[in-house]
Amino acid sequence: MALPVGALERLSNAFSESDGALVAQAKTEIPVKVQGWFDGAKAAASRGDAAEALRLQKQVVAWLAANQGAPVIFRARAMINLGVFLGNIGQKNESMASTEEAVRLLRPLEESDTEARRYLTMALNNLSNRYSDLGRRQDALPTTEDALKIRRELPKTNLGDLARALNNLGEFFSDLGRHQEALAPTEDAVKIYRELAKTNPAYLGNLANSLNSLGYVQLELGQPAIARDAYEKALKLYRPLAASNRVFQEDVQRTQNNLDELNRNESIRTGAKQVLEATNVSYLPQGDPLTPVKRAVVLLWPTFSGKNAGVGLLGTGFVVRRQGDRAWIVTASHVVRDLESNALATKVEAELFTGPLPAGVVAPRVEVLLSQGPALRASGDEPILLEVRGLPPDIQPLQLATKTPQGVLMVVGHPSKPGPWTVVSYPLLKTTEQALLLDGGLDPGASGSPVLSASRQVVGVVYDSPEVTKSRPIPQVWAFPVNALKAKMAP
Repeated sequence: MALPVGALERLSNAFSESDGALVAQAKTEIPVKVQGWFDGAKAAASRGDAAEALRLQKQVVAWLAANQGAPVIFRARAMINLGVFLGNIGQKNESMASTEEAVRLLRPLEESDTEARRYLTMALNNLSNRYSDLGRRQDALPTTEDALKIRRELPKTNLGDLARALNNLGEFFSDLGRHQEALAPTEDAVKIYRELAKTNPAYLGNLANSLNSLGYVQLELGQPAIARDAYEKALKLYRPLAASNRVFQEDVQRTQNNLDELNRNESIRTGAKQVLEATNVSYLPQGDPLTPVKRAVVLLWPTFSGKNAGVGLLGTGFVVRRQGDRAWIVTASHVVRDLESNALATKVEAELFTGPLPAGVVAPRVEVLLSQGPALRASGDEPILLEVRGLPPDIQPLQLATKTPQGVLMVVGHPSKPGPWTVVSYPLLKTTEQALLLDGGLDPGASGSPVLSASRQVVGVVYDSPEVTKSRPIPQVWAFPVNALKAKMAP
């Protein structure tokens, strides 16, 4: 539920090749302190500390601004890194400007300096990602093709750069719906990463990422068996990586979600499983006073295009209004927006609570009408109302509280652990006009969950539960207060 940092880890891997020679050269011309900032920023990025990486990199850039005679390649590398760090805290336009500056610095050296050409391909790859993040897909594709052309002309070393360019090209073709054209570069990226990973474990994450991309492409091309194999291989790589490095945990969840969705759809298509009628209440727990609450709480399955194509991280929503067949659910906006690219989901389905089902039966879903929703902010998080239709009549809106919350509050949602429709109770620590703070922790998937009073009235909407770290050892849950939701519901 925190801002993803997987791209920062991949940045560290991206600089693992041939950096020694460049750093050795730079240290003869760059002050030791400045080189220390530069190297420290990369180290902070590799451990997922985005704030520290950006702080150190800004010190490097400030020194460069005061020392215009610094080596051009070092200056360009600094701007490349700054662009990545800015992009991963959501400053997409600033990231693009920094990366464009790196390209501008390196272009005059393209024909005469092999190392400059290598860093130019890296800058172009990153720039294509920034274009994609900002919705400029038609600019992203030729920029990636330019990077790939230059990279193919370089000596057959630093193959990781080539694999990155190929994987990017496949992703941008897919983003434009040109899946057949995406297949060859994606397969080539997998082959290169597989060879690199045999001798350098730092490439295992890249291999898993390219396998995940391959799974999506094959699924779009009507090859579910090949897609399943790719997703399963990606999971096999991601799981041990996530066990030792938290930056891969969201990759595990996304890949597992894609695999689960593929298996569900295939079992329905082949007749191995049937979808329960939405009006069938025969499996609902009898005598559970929370059953009406759970029926109003839905599991959200968002699907994205672009860099994280396929099913994203799951989330929670709950019904707050009904008018006949029309109903509105609320969630946190980041549930339906990819945090890396800031792109809105292309499709969202809401799965209904049914109680335990027998083998051969799967829970029903209704599709969210994204075109009917309100406009989202360009960035940041907020509660958002989404319209759905076709909910069974027994699902009724949760009531919104009118009194200030206090005491122990209840959360009903879908954290990845222990799973969907989990109910937990946490003491309220603090209340402000902007947020509620609860004394507890929740895993990803709980974003959008209702926070309920003892009378089961909504007092808030969960939007974050930061990971426990050495600097933040106490688990916490943050929620939008109910007044923020009421403001969204006002006519």
